[in-house]
Amino acid sequence: KDGVGFISRVSPQGAIIEREWVKGLNAPKGMAVGGGRLYVSDVDALVVIDIARSAIVSRIPVDGARFLNDVAVAPNGAVLVSDSGGAKIYAVKDGAVSVWLADPLLSAVNGLTLEGGALLVSTMQGKLLKVDLATRAITTVAEGLGNGDGVSPLGGDYYLFSEWPGRIFHVTPDGANTVLLDT
Repeated sequence: KDGVGFISRVSPQGAIIEREWVKGLNAPKGMAVGGGRLYVSDVDALVVIDIARSAIVSRIPVDGARFLNDVAVAPNGAVLVSDSGGAKIYAVKDGAVSVWLADPLLSAVNGLTLEGGALLVSTMQGKLLKVDLATRAITTVAEGLGNGDGVSPLGGDYYLFSEWPGRIFHVTPDGANTVLLDT
């Protein structure tokens, strides 16, 4: 925690618009937008940024968090935050923090993406999981995907799955996967 982290603004073409758009963070990781706010995981806190003002409006500590990573905004307005070091997903709603889901399947949890009534979850143990938002039941969609980072739905139970060392996988409805890119 050094306070020198920042968020940059980048054009869709990849040009840097503003290198240090919002400063004063530590080690920002995942981000999600909801209600005019940008939510950013920052080690052991959720940072809330007012987009229109380009300003941090609050820092919500997540007690017990070991390595907050990705962020998603649920349909009910709760901000879900993965804890890669704690095998948990926290929920932050109206400034209150709670454990939304804790399960051994969430070991090394990383990326979070909403798809319909489910939360897609990537783990650094190479798993793609699907969590039902209503029941919180976990289904394993695919395994053997390296050091998972992010996941994007393509529709029809097809997904793109990235790993932080540099590969991108295409995952099919039966859980089979193909490496599309290896950088």
